[in-house]
Amino acid sequence: MITREAVDAQTVGPGASRGVYLPSVAAQAARARDGRVLPIARAITPEFVSYDFENWCDLPPGAGDQVIHTPTMSVCVPKVIQLVHYDKLPSREVRFTRRNIFYRDRNRCQYCGKTFPQREINLDHVKPISRGGTSRWENVVCACIRCNTQKGDRLPEDRETDQARAFSHSATCTA
Repeated sequence: MITREAVDAQTVGPGASRGVYLPSVAAQAARARDGRVLPIARAITPEFVSYDFENWCDLPPGAGDQVIHTPTMSVCVPKVIQLVHYDKLPSREVRFTRRNIFYRDRNRCQYCGKTFPQREINLDHVKPISRGGTSRWENVVCACIRCNTQKGDRLPEDRETDQARAFSHSATCTA
């Protein structure tokens, strides 16, 4: 484990007399919230033994090992490095694209439930943009051309109301 004293002993540069911390590449340390210096990576052997940097440097190079030579030591190149401290995790956000909407909905019209080839299906805003809808994952769905044309610039509730009105009108007309 790299200690604060070991890192402070490696302080270099114009501010060295004032104790300015300029980490060396070999130290590879991160500051914890309480001021301790923490290792950010550990080397792992093929036998799954984990070493911090200082202990890894003390291991003698074996036959056939790749080695990095410095003026003062020879260090084996680890085949596996375990990150102990993460600064930032990679973004896991899926991009909002036509292709990803088609993939999410599996080319299935969300109104009639039928599956279509991609060239026969388009995207529909559930809450139309003209009524304050946005182009977001929650508001955009796949729709076949027929259903999208029928829905038009209405909300799904309006469409259901129109269908109920048409049904009740046809029922009263036949009686």
